[in-house]
Amino acid sequence: MKKMILAAGVATAGLLATGPGATAALADGTPPLCQTGCVTTFVPPGAGAHGPFGIARGPLGSEWFADGPGNTIDRVSPLGAITAYPVPTPGANPGWVTVDDSGTVWFAERFAGKIGELTPDGTITEFPLPSPSAIPQGIVAAPDGNLYITEQGANAIARLDPVTGQVTQFPVPTPAATPLGLALGRDGALWFVERSAAKIGRMTPDGTFTEYPLAPGASPNRIVAGPDGALWFTELFGGKIGRITTAGDLTEYPLPGGPVGITVGRNGNLYVALFSAHGLDQVNLAGQVTGHWDLPGALQVATGAGLTIWVADNFGGKVYRVTPYLTGGLAASPALAGRGPKWEPRPVTPFTLPAAFCGFKVRVTFPVDKEYGKALTAADGTTLITGSLTATYTNLSTGKAITEKLNGPGKITRRPGSLTTAVKGRSGLFLSPADARRFGLPTVAVTAGAQTVTLALPSGALTSLTLHGHVLVNVCAALS
Repeated sequence: MKKMILAAGVATAGLLATGPGATAALADGTPPLCQTGCVTTFVPPGAGAHGPFGIARGPLGSEWFADGPGNTIDRVSPLGAITAYPVPTPGANPGWVTVDDSGTVWFAERFAGKIGELTPDGTITEFPLPSPSAIPQGIVAAPDGNLYITEQGANAIARLDPVTGQVTQFPVPTPAATPLGLALGRDGALWFVERSAAKIGRMTPDGTFTEYPLAPGASPNRIVAGPDGALWFTELFGGKIGRITTAGDLTEYPLPGGPVGITVGRNGNLYVALFSAHGLDQVNLAGQVTGHWDLPGALQVATGAGLTIWVADNFGGKVYRVTPYLTGGLAASPALAGRGPKWEPRPVTPFTLPAAFCGFKVRVTFPVDKEYGKALTAADGTTLITGSLTATYTNLSTGKAITEKLNGPGKITRRPGSLTTAVKGRSGLFLSPADARRFGLPTVAVTAGAQTVTLALPSGALTSLTLHGHVLVNVCAALS
């Protein structure tokens, strides 16, 4: 079994905010859409057939997907390296995946009737459902600590207690409804689609159901909680996307091309995978298509680091990373034309460090609203970083927290086979336990002075680290 460990990370004000898809904003605040060179293709490792299905964003810039024919759960690192974790049960055909706040990956074993748990240290545990023919599909990690799963074969919603392994099943009222996509609404209820019954279902945590009918033959597929508090879903054969409020008010918008997968981007737009048209649509909350990218194939879709969107092509055997907006410092509005490169704002995203770093999970958040790092990208790909960020580190076991200012300027240089980050000032440092022992440094720290880190590409392995300064804060010790 392969083991997942973060090799090393350096966080300056900019590096915490840097990632694929960071935008070069126009003067009016609207970034230009990417038109060419917007798609990066990733092929699962290993010989034989591949069929990426479920896909989800993980911690520290990673992306996770299930490869059904390969019978693996795969991680794509921020540098594009793919690590495959074999599912213990042969022929399990993993499908839907989700990642909880701790970085644990949960996946549905459709042919085995099990739910799999992949912890950050690479350990896989399987939980059997009451029926081997349950055909688990959609999966949600809920705030109550339970996992909720749609069971296509059992025509039920299952609740799994991951501590005890106990499973409780709640039968869907409509027989042979084919429950598939599942999402958690702002009302605390589970919302799901009934593909064969052409209905949207709602279930409270105590198992009370409400069903909302659609047009016959609509074939609803996936559902997601929108930024407006409503639930948005796709209708494959209806050629529509739908919006339903938690009060049950329904609105539908035409969207040809066989909409299946749907997710919410960090810009507040919807992104819809078009199965028949082989593409990805960007849709605003008025139901208008505001962007489109052709793809070789598309089924499931998920958000990624920055503003990127990831698409799983189940039949094509590949995964695509779509960058919806132009990146790089040379993008500018006509009002700025002729003034040369401009600094880009780089938004930041909270993340959770696995317990392997400190002995307990650490949540890293950025409490100051609209606080950004800034980046300036040169023609040779070198990126300069400036600005400052406020970072809060919280021990998730005790609630103890500390807040530190990160204000180090830096430079990122990418060369064939390596990526080097050089920073000054106050910077965040994240090292695997093995690398921390190797260099005599804490696993999680705030440092002062000049710091240079080089990673090998595409593996992401730490090859060198130089600190001309000192450790200001040993974060793990401060939170203990």
